Amino acid sequence: MKNLLLLCTFILVSFAIAGQQTQRQQLTPGERAKAYTEWMQKTLQLSPDQTVRINPINQRYASMLEEAKTSDDGKIQKLKKIKNIQKQRDAEFSSILTKEQMDLYLQKEKEFISSLRK
Repeated sequence: MKNLLLLCTFILVSFAIAGQQTQRQQLTPGERAKAYTEWMQKTLQLSPDQTVRINPINQRYASMLEEAKTSDDGKIQKLKKIKNIQKQRDAEFSSILTKEQMDLYLQKEKEFISSLRK
């Protein structure tokens, strides 16, 4: 139940981010992936090598998330797919990021979710 709540919150966060774009502009998965990589580079202080390795991951998973969000599946099925995609992405991140960077990444993710609940 806790995982489902966290997943629902993360999905709402994703939609909130998309809704906050200048003049409600919809970003393509590629644009979202690029922005996410830039955020990670700045926030986590990625090395050039890490950035090169993270960018294709963000590109691939942004497309997968877009497909899951726009699928004809029911809400619960979509949530399950999105959660699985995010777990896979985070597992790949953990093989590239240092422990400190991964901890900071997870902390920032939690802070962002908390800020949306207010």
